[in-house]
Amino acid sequence: MPPPPIAETAPRLSPRDMVNRFRRLLVPQVMRGSGDTLLCVPSGIPFELNNYLCNNAQFGGAVEALKLKDQLLNITWGSGAHPPKLRSLFNISGIDLVNVFTGKGTPAQMESVLSYLDFVIREKPQALQRSFPKLVAQGITLMQDMAERGKVLIGLDCNGFVGNWQMAAGYLRCTPNDSIQWWPNKRVRQSLADIHSYDVAAFANHMHIVALHRVYEEGGKKYADIAQSTGRQGSTGGPQFSQAHEIRATNQNGIFVIRPSSAGFNPVVFGTEKQVRILATGFNSM
Repeated sequence: MPPPPIAETAPRLSPRDMVNRFRRLLVPQVMRGSGDTLLCVPSGIPFELNNYLCNNAQFGGAVEALKLKDQLLNITWGSGAHPPKLRSLFNISGIDLVNVFTGKGTPAQMESVLSYLDFVIREKPQALQRSFPKLVAQGITLMQDMAERGKVLIGLDCNGFVGNWQMAAGYLRCTPNDSIQWWPNKRVRQSLADIHSYDVAAFANHMHIVALHRVYEEGGKKYADIAQSTGRQGSTGGPQFSQAHEIRATNQNGIFVIRPSSAGFNPVVFGTEKQVRILATGFNSM
């Protein structure tokens, strides 16, 4: 039985827009007020997310990040017999912390958690020093220091990027926690002619997933500009955008090959051409 027809509508937010959103976080800065009060400074702290963080041990794991999450869950603030959890004053839930420290956080979650982390580093440094001597050894005394040292514990994995973009774009049937294996069961494109902008490409070996920002033809060939989040190579990692990657058909139904362009994908993940399945997600007509 064929799948139901796809609603061909434009997304609210393109994949490239989502890359820019992650790379241009604006973190609210909260200062200590009088007594137990907290004050938000009108201007925020710019923070460019350029790190990959994945809870899967195969891709580096997130053991240290999860330790920091546990530490941040229970820090209290204020005087009295039962001071509240500090994170509650930042409107941060346990789920927010889990998402941010496992590579799945939304931009808004990351901004809130980084604001909280900035405050803790400045106002309650002893809470981190006991558990994270590495932060102290690296001279991280402000949240901005993390930005200059590769984000250390904050990042985004490939599912996190694609799922966050899909949610922000209005495709509500997936989340940043949906695995690469989940995607190839959803409306697989069968021919080059069917592939459109805003489709999703999942590697056939289940190792990576990317969003097709723009698909176009040139000189009788099909190309895609691609948004993704990948591992670090030199100083580059996390959410990124690259152009002009050729898509070719293979002799297997529903399997295509994506070739890296001269600009190239991050070699950590995409140094050579890869077999992919390409999934229609409903956003392929402007």
